[in-house]
Amino acid sequence: MAPRKRKRDALPLEPPAIYPPTTPPLPRNPLPDATSNHVIFKQPHAEAAQDMAGRYERISIKQMMDLLPRGPGGMPKPKYKSLIKVSQIVKEINMYDPFIKALQPYLAPGWELVNSSAHLDVSTGVAQFFGGTEIKPDLSLYAHSRKGKPPTDSSEAEGFGEVKIKFPDDPFPDHTKIAAKDEKATARDTRGQIALYINSIQATQQRTRVFFFFILNDQCRLLCHSRAGTQYTDLFKYTNKPYLHEFFWRLSHGSPAARGHDSTFVRITSSRKSAVKLAREKLNISEKDPLYQISIGDRTLYVGQAFTVTHTFLIGRGTRCFAAYDPTHPRLALLKDCWRHAKYEPEHTIYEQLRDARVSYIPGVLVGGDVTGDLQKTEINGYKLIHYRLVLDILGEPITSATSTYAFCHAISTALVAHQEACNKANLLHRDISVGNIILYEGQGYLIDWERAKLMSGTGANNKDCTGTWPFLSIRLLKDSANKDPEVTHEIRDDLESFVHVMAHVALRYAANALTPAQRLHYTLPFNYANNVPGQSKHDLIRGGYFPFALTTRPFRLLLDQLTEAVNNLYQSQEDLEWVITKQYKNAKVDPAAVDAVIQQVQTQLLSHDWVTGVIDEALKDEAWKSIDNDWGANEIKSPYADDIRAIKKIKNGHEYSQDLSTQRASLSVTDFQ
Repeated sequence: MAPRKRKRDALPLEPPAIYPPTTPPLPRNPLPDATSNHVIFKQPHAEAAQDMAGRYERISIKQMMDLLPRGPGGMPKPKYKSLIKVSQIVKEINMYDPFIKALQPYLAPGWELVNSSAHLDVSTGVAQFFGGTEIKPDLSLYAHSRKGKPPTDSSEAEGFGEVKIKFPDDPFPDHTKIAAKDEKATARDTRGQIALYINSIQATQQRTRVFFFFILNDQCRLLCHSRAGTQYTDLFKYTNKPYLHEFFWRLSHGSPAARGHDSTFVRITSSRKSAVKLAREKLNISEKDPLYQISIGDRTLYVGQAFTVTHTFLIGRGTRCFAAYDPTHPRLALLKDCWRHAKYEPEHTIYEQLRDARVSYIPGVLVGGDVTGDLQKTEINGYKLIHYRLVLDILGEPITSATSTYAFCHAISTALVAHQEACNKANLLHRDISVGNIILYEGQGYLIDWERAKLMSGTGANNKDCTGTWPFLSIRLLKDSANKDPEVTHEIRDDLESFVHVMAHVALRYAANALTPAQRLHYTLPFNYANNVPGQSKHDLIRGGYFPFALTTRPFRLLLDQLTEAVNNLYQSQEDLEWVITKQYKNAKVDPAAVDAVIQQVQTQLLSHDWVTGVIDEALKDEAWKSIDNDWGANEIKSPYADDIRAIKKIKNGHEYSQDLSTQRASLSVTDFQ
């Protein structure tokens, strides 16, 4: 479709759209109430509790103990007198030190339980989780002495413990009411607080599971968390039962793998080997920086730190991506480490289908497969995940590394070619078009992350799942996402619409525009998920037929306007479109059949690739646009957490809480993730 003109004298084939002005995005309502023993209400705790709804499983004390090896003989006889005194202390802060003293004999030599109640976590990035909330557990457990080290460090902790005095603060007072509307806010917020403390360990270490203990006056609960959710026990009295003593004994004497460390991810402590030295050189890692060795099948690779952040969320795939050095491969590769959903095919098999179909702009696979060994699978309430790794033969760069709006749109065009060929040659839909799933390699856009692709003609179990990354999902899928029994299936139009949302979202953050930082923040909010009316604020944003981003580069602005108008036309009724056409051209004679033909045309533009690719390819012929090289760079966006420097950094990096999350409906409810 040609760029839209504001004045016409005759009925056009593709009339301009006139719609009500954009309404402001709906605000996210703060959750009410505060826990009884918290100084202030902390919304991140409440949000974390909501996100974990449906991902809890109550198990017996025996089942919890069986998750750990028995440990060696010789455990000291449980002593209760000192613990009884601890339980009688009136002030919570006075309980910590005598509690530690009473339980220290049941830890393995060298282990240490420390009072961390007054010390914020020092781990890089931990304080940024969930809007900058503080990570400050009451008790921290370590496998080594903390002498001379900070008391709170999630990246080195074996587990955390939380102490409460008041019984309303029990996180599980009634297992039948977890996340129910009539649940007490105190229970919800304590549960969310615990979830964030557990997650700070899970996100800063390579873990298969994390253990936690909760003290409530003279009683205790034990917890074990994995990517599938959290198992917890009923309360028991630690003042006359040996379970807590035995828990510490078993945990501290277990091997790292038994305690929940991923033994297949090994840190290299010596740089003497030539392969290690070469790996550091190729990865540009100094000897002071951590280097890890990973085995996948018969290949051994070396990686540094992950460059992604989606693993910082409570449950789900926990995807980490690494630049990887493979001694048998001439260039750096991309290693993806995740917990795949058991009902989906392993991703490397999808790449094999794409390769066999000769689909363009798709990386090749060096190796892929499930991680073998103990605790590499997890399941809670029927939600089963399997630890999985995939290595692609190119590393690439984020699509936001483009040097101009023209280069960005060129990358989008080649990624669209990959999508079109995948549909036509391999009969596959991608189902998760997002900023992170399009990478730049040698100036071209490559489409990656095919884990949740589906056959266009398929009728399998995942046929009606609402799958994707929230900010880029089509409006119709978002609006249907609240349905427990989905009615809308994923189609080509949804992937094509996602491409438009990717272009708009990246344009707001990187393309030259005349908006202020506060205005940019305002326009990022509609891309976030809203529990009450999912998709509505995004729909409201484009009601004018364009994204109001005041883009500086005219060819890019006109292209995005054309694509956005096509998206908007999908959601207009026949009556509304008729009104627009006839009112816009009220002085001309309008043939009803011609109006119907125009409506048919504009509402089918995104039903196949031809119109979209044609519009983009035509725009890319503009040599003047191609010569512009100063219209790209990270734009400042005002932080909603103006008083929290850690959260400001997080927002500027574009990793807002709801933006990096994906849902896999039919196995997860919307509230499980967003």
